[in-house]
Amino acid sequence: MPPRGLQTAVSLIYPPRCLGCGGLVDADFGLCGTCWRDTAFIGGTVCDACGVPLPGGGDVGSPHCDACLATPRPWAQGRTALIYRDMGRRLVLALKHGDRQEIARPAARW
Repeated sequence: MPPRGLQTAVSLIYPPRCLGCGGLVDADFGLCGTCWRDTAFIGGTVCDACGVPLPGGGDVGSPHCDACLATPRPWAQGRTALIYRDMGRRLVLALKHGDRQEIARPAARW
């Protein structure tokens, strides 16, 4: 681990930036308040195969969406953290096609 003085110097030269818009944030690998607000995180009941949000309560053992019931997926289980629109779409595309590997660490936690 680098000495604390070196970390301070590096953070002064390269302050933490928002993963979404590039604005200043308090810590590395974070989103600013505006980007966090505009990121649609998925919660509640989701399809057990593809991770799409489902209406209704969580009483079903392993719920599946209509698309997965009609065409079973080749994988056993899937989960997504973000709805693929707006900021979520921008982050996914930046990770996949924009060589923005720094998005992988927070995305794994989400």
